[in-house]
Amino acid sequence: MQKFTSLGLLFLILIPTDLTASAQSSILNWQQATYPPNSTGVVEIVDKDMSLNPMTISTFETNVWSDSDKSGIMLQMVETAPNSGVFVGNVYFSTNYPSSGNRLHVSVGDTVTAEYIDRTLPPPYLSTQQLIFTAKALILPTTNIMSIQTSSPQVTDLRGNIISSVKAGQQIQITTALQNTQQQAQPFVYLVQAKDNDGVVISLSWITGILIPMQSVNVSQSWQPDKAGTYTIQIFVWNTISNAVSLSPEQSLQLVAT
Repeated sequence: MQKFTSLGLLFLILIPTDLTASAQSSILNWQQATYPPNSTGVVEIVDKDMSLNPMTISTFETNVWSDSDKSGIMLQMVETAPNSGVFVGNVYFSTNYPSSGNRLHVSVGDTVTAEYIDRTLPPPYLSTQQLIFTAKALILPTTNIMSIQTSSPQVTDLRGNIISSVKAGQQIQITTALQNTQQQAQPFVYLVQAKDNDGVVISLSWITGILIPMQSVNVSQSWQPDKAGTYTIQIFVWNTISNAVSLSPEQSLQLVAT
């Protein structure tokens, strides 16, 4: 299950004003909404005012950071052609090494942010005014990689003992073993959803955590059937709630409460 966010563009006026940006003000984007770890991302800035010499290629630096490295890096932006006003910068997203040069340290699930401060605004802006633009992208595993292996889910009591029958009103746990198959830490969400016999969702709950490289752990989420009946329990393992990408195949089990 995968959810993508669109490329974002946000600008804030640092000095209060009722002026609005003209079509000549800057544009900042990531070329993709998501990037896999240990890949290269491309930042693009369009600002004609930063093309300082029509006969040569201009350069400048802009800020880029991740959730894992808030300090981030100063990324060199290089004009695509003399006097084009279009600048690009390549960021290498590394999960194994610290940030340095154009390398940015990230973890799977991170949001990476590029920031550009436009200090050369066109009229009707004043010379003392500036705009801050930010654009965000996500570091997500590729869709064909399931980075967490899971066991078949078990129904247990609150002490962790496997049980074969459940009564209405009984507090139970849905327990699954998770194993991180990567040589890097993996944030996860363990989500349990219960549906009644009509397919209506009656319960949705989750826990979050981080698995260190190659770690195995049993995780449990409690649930209580309020009345007798047949229920379907679905188990999902995602990277985050807000930008969900499956880290293992969905599992389900049938449960009869008496």
